[in-house]
Amino acid sequence: MIDIVLLGATGYTGRLCASYMAQVLPGNVSWAIAGRSKSKLQVLHRELQLEEPKCAVYALDLASDEAISELVKTCRVIVNTIGPYATTCGTAVIRACAENGTGYVDCSGEPAWMRGIIAQYDTIACKSGSRIIMTAGWAAVPADLSVYLAALKLQRHFSLPTREVLVCLEDVRGSFSGGSLSSLCSLEPVNMAPFDLSPVPRTKQQAAKTGVLPPPNAFDVQIVDEVGVLVESTHAQIEEAVVGRSWNQTP
Repeated sequence: MIDIVLLGATGYTGRLCASYMAQVLPGNVSWAIAGRSKSKLQVLHRELQLEEPKCAVYALDLASDEAISELVKTCRVIVNTIGPYATTCGTAVIRACAENGTGYVDCSGEPAWMRGIIAQYDTIACKSGSRIIMTAGWAAVPADLSVYLAALKLQRHFSLPTREVLVCLEDVRGSFSGGSLSSLCSLEPVNMAPFDLSPVPRTKQQAAKTGVLPPPNAFDVQIVDEVGVLVESTHAQIEEAVVGRSWNQTP
């Protein structure tokens, strides 16, 4: 059994992941690069100076549920970098992982699709022991971890609950990958409340609490003392939804 399969390894994000994994994975961890084109996978395999059997190559028909299921059965964890997830093989891969007890990680940021996946496969994954982790990327991880660590410190050091957390990004470099742009263009209009992905809604008392920071003005500009002038992130809705789900999942 292979430890990790990187699906979509020859795409922009997939190549970054493959390069990083080649550098940091210990020798006792087996992995594979997988995708549609065997020739492209073999080129990447040579470029990164990968060697079998530590890193294998799997080419498969991503339109075939049977082929995806067979791949999932060969490994412990699938890392899926093929987007847009709602319109490619995202649902099929998660379904196969949930049914077979295989771990799953992706870097999606498609809230409507995620909501449907949770509703359809959460119970199945719980029964099989599969751990499904969506949006393990730029769209939500910085906000999710920042909020978690801030809340943890308040609780451990001061025995205080968390009323509100403001996550700010001062500078960012780089741009969208092709897959990210395709995902943005394919997204259906959706309004998500901060706790839409959480299976447990907030109590009336929790929902009634208001923040202590000044709200955005009519131009969606927020001015906070000691921080400055802020505008809402393009990822704000998915960030808040993921943080809201983490709030429910945190022990």
